Amino acid sequence: MFFGRKIKKGKTLVSNNNMTGFKGKFYVHKWKFYLVDMRDWHNPVLVRKHFDNKNQANDFKIKYGNRNYEIILGKIALNMELRDWYNDKPNHRHPIARFSKYNFPPHVKTQMQKLIFRGNKRRKLKRKKYRPMLTYKLFRELVDQNEMLFFKRLRDYTVYYTAYSNPVKGFNSFKKEYQYPFDIVNLSAIYRCLTRYYDLGVHDPTELSIFIYEMFRERVIKWRCGPDMSFKEEEIVKTEFLARGFIPKTDSKFEDNENAFVQTIYIKPILVYPEEAWIKGEDEVLYDHNVYELQGLVGIQGYTKACVMI
Repeated sequence: MFFGRKIKKGKTLVSNNNMTGFKGKFYVHKWKFYLVDMRDWHNPVLVRKHFDNKNQANDFKIKYGNRNYEIILGKIALNMELRDWYNDKPNHRHPIARFSKYNFPPHVKTQMQKLIFRGNKRRKLKRKKYRPMLTYKLFRELVDQNEMLFFKRLRDYTVYYTAYSNPVKGFNSFKKEYQYPFDIVNLSAIYRCLTRYYDLGVHDPTELSIFIYEMFRERVIKWRCGPDMSFKEEEIVKTEFLARGFIPKTDSKFEDNENAFVQTIYIKPILVYPEEAWIKGEDEVLYDHNVYELQGLVGIQGYTKACVMI
């Protein structure tokens, strides 16, 4: 087996199973840091160890390495196709890779205590105050300098609608910032696209989704919100409507030809969104939205209609 060949874009295979904190084979991650043994300039060797930040890598270098070791970011290691020695067994690998990158305090002795300690350290690194500020330049780096490809990938989520019934991890944060399903679905689609295609490192996909939506709202709508002719299971659609806050029409105060509101079609029993809207100009001051605008904000394409007063 030839080690070091590229298997997936953005990840380089280094060798077989190992204890690095990641399941499966050892891959270089773009936003991790690594030590490179430079004693042989013609054959630099990557130490099989992921470091969460440069300080952690430097502490490890001081403790187990020497001046012949260089610290580099994963994306540089990927571009240079750096790898560990060709090997099949753990005892053939770089000798300092067997040491832990964590400085465990004296009271941390058992495997479970070490597991908890490592988890706490990783969570601390992901706190907002330790992460770089989101900028357009950083967004470009996270999407591999190809924002057009990102939006093309986002187009695959044109038929996505189950943001409420099958929420992403950032769903509650999205609801704190935005009120209506139209925005929540767009944000959840961005979240799914980011976590499916990109290595975000310590960057929170929830915060990044909001950043992208605020910066590129019109482009997100253009690429994601197209005609949806896909087949949908009506029970799944009904579950989503209920999760979005729709209620049975019989439980509402709405009356046909007397109120302007949004209701479902093809769904039994008929559901309505519990917010009255306006249709005539004189009612505009009474309600927040025109009924057709509200339909776009809360409905699922092909399964809602605007009920208006005659």
